[in-house]
Amino acid sequence: QARHFPLRITVQPETVGKPYELKIFAGTQLVDTQNVTDNRAVLIANPDITKLQLRVVGDQIPEAFTVAQNYPNPFNPVTEIRYALPNAADVQVVVYNALGQQIKTLVSTKQEAGNHTVVWDATDANGAPVSSGLYFYRVKAGAKIAVRKMLLMR
Repeated sequence: QARHFPLRITVQPETVGKPYELKIFAGTQLVDTQNVTDNRAVLIANPDITKLQLRVVGDQIPEAFTVAQNYPNPFNPVTEIRYALPNAADVQVVVYNALGQQIKTLVSTKQEAGNHTVVWDATDANGAPVSSGLYFYRVKAGAKIAVRKMLLMR
């Protein structure tokens, strides 16, 4: 109701540093989008506003389980493996050689929904460097599994 306007929206100290996006609606129509950042207030004076939608920019939860190709590929001496989880899950990321032998477990823990990155430094479970060649990485999150190839060139 109009008696509650104007509204003043500010970022609390414990959230400073995170960029927010504020969407402002009148009925179902988007009227404005404002960026809310450190110590900057947004003033809303329009009494026709019926809905506000606030979200952290860049903190979107993925819609599906995905595993990206490692980067760089081919690589020497390190590579990044990225994957997205739509829900919290028990995750395992394991590297295998071309013969299917397990080389190293990179991740074996429960992880929250979101985007994740793990780095492999081309070493085995004992920390010894592995030889050049074709390797596979398997990402398992709950019942979902994805396998990708990667090439180490020393």
